[in-house]
This record gives sequence, structure tokens and C-alpha cells, in this order.
Amino acid sequence: MIKSILVPYDGSKYSKKAIFYAKEMASKFDATMYLLTVIDEHEYLHGVLLAELEDDYTVKDTVQKFIKSEVIIAKKITSKLAKNYEKEKIGVHHHAMKGNPDEAILDYAKANNIDLIF
Repeated sequence: MIKSILVPYDGSKYSKKAIFYAKEMASKFDATMYLLTVIDEHEYLHGVLLAELEDDYTVKDTVQKFIKSEVIIAKKITSKLAKNYEKEKIGVHHHAMKGNPDEAILDYAKANNIDLIF
């Protein structure tokens, strides 16, 4: 039986659609939803590499601060989504992190004994 559903969320129309279907399934099976956003550090790698080559810690710090701010924004978004579904009596956990999305999603699923990933 399905008791835990993970929905990786990136704000795309596909992840929004996945949340809709996951919500329906969670309601039907009385399952808990897990919303996860992973900020892909590789998207900002060129800025970090440029900073390393130029030994420019200002650029490096700026890139790291930007990634941190992206994680904070993602946490706010997933928190808001979670509150909407809690009103519908669906258990929801939310989390945002930085890393490689593929690895982070699978690691999160294993660590939280997820039954289904949308």
C-alpha cells in the first residue's frame, strides 16, 4: 500500500501537474505527501569556476549567496504549497536543498522510505 508520495517540485507546469495527481492519490490512500525542491548547484558552476580561475572571492561569495537565497525562496514556496494541502487534511512535509537533483531526490526518497515518486 502507498503511504508516502514524493513530488520533486521545480515550479514547472509538469511539477504542478504532478502535485495535483499526487494530492489525489494521497487523499485516496491516506498517504503523506513530501514536496522536495533541489536547487541544482551545477547551473551556477560556471560562475564558481570563473571565480576560482581569477581567484576572485567576491564572485565566489556572490554565487554561494545566490544559491542560498534560491534555497530560501524554494522553502517558502514549498511551505506555502504544504499549507494549502494541510487544509485539505492531507499530511505534507516539505524540504528544499541544494545539490544534484537526481542524486538528492533518490537519497531523500531512501532516507524517508518513500513508496512512490511522481
